[in-house]
Amino acid sequence: VDCAAIHPNESRVAIAYRNGVLVLWDTNFAEPLCTLLRGSQPIIDMSFSEDGTTLTAIDLMGAVYSWK
Repeated sequence: VDCAAIHPNESRVAIAYRNGVLVLWDTNFAEPLCTLLRGSQPIIDMSFSEDGTTLTAIDLMGAVYSWK
């Protein structure tokens, strides 16, 4: 795991793995909900917006990704 971000209501956690895969997990059931990214570069930072509606991530090469 390279980095993680917890949703403001703590119901979801986004986990970025060293292979460039970013997965959204349900914290109540410890199950993956979906794969958000299958990139070639590691994610170096990510965070949810304060209201939890957006997840933004940046990879090692500076590419920025955002999901609503």
